[in-house]
Amino acid sequence: MEWTTLVATVLGAVIATGSTLLVERGRGKREREDKVSAVLRDLYGEYLAALSQARHTFGNHTNSRGSEPSSRGRDSHDAFAPCYPLRQQLTITAPAETVRASDAAFRALRTLRDLAVAGSSKESGEYREANACFLRELEHLHTAMRTDLGIARD
Repeated sequence: MEWTTLVATVLGAVIATGSTLLVERGRGKREREDKVSAVLRDLYGEYLAALSQARHTFGNHTNSRGSEPSSRGRDSHDAFAPCYPLRQQLTITAPAETVRASDAAFRALRTLRDLAVAGSSKESGEYREANACFLRELEHLHTAMRTDLGIARD
């Protein structure tokens, strides 16, 4: 056997092994990215649902004039409670821009909660302004989440 045949065989094996490793590395990276994206999608969905449910509860309390302050406060705080752990998960998982948008929406919703607990009417200027602020911050949050997930909005 000639040495050139041996060199060519070894070189072929090195190239084949190297290309296989590169392909596997790329596949592994894509799989990790897909898993992270799925986790973020689920977390974002849960967080948005919790914000929405809390806002709905606050709106109900501003419409019911006869509700007792203690019941209104307890119900409003209970409705807002699920937002806290999801917000904490988001802060360690999401990119900085999404976390900033999340914090702004969270604070705006907390203002709505405080107004509902205080007995504000849904028609009051203060409540309407706070609600509009929350909706603006929520839209910023949606945009940040879609950007992070690479979802274009048509």
